[in-house]
Amino acid sequence: MSESTPQKETQPKYSTLAIVSLAAGIFGYILPIIGFIIALMTGRKAQKEIRESEGKLQGEKLAKAGIILAYIQLFLPIVAYLAFILFYLIMGWSLAA
Repeated sequence: MSESTPQKETQPKYSTLAIVSLAAGIFGYILPIIGFIIALMTGRKAQKEIRESEGKLQGEKLAKAGIILAYIQLFLPIVAYLAFILFYLIMGWSLAA
């Protein structure tokens, strides 16, 4: 009579690169250029690593959040700059009238 040992189902581990991407995305609001670059690079690498791991790694949403935060850090100053220019153009027109 042989007893079969139940196999433990192991949970997939989180990708270290995905965690770093999210942390850099958050940290990027303190040091924008460095945080943007690190979050974007590690986020893309994490997504590739997770896809190729065949279910052994998880953290796709963490990597995606890091990438989204990186793009916000890129576009937010551009939008603020354009709003600043638009504000002064409107103010200049109203003073000239």
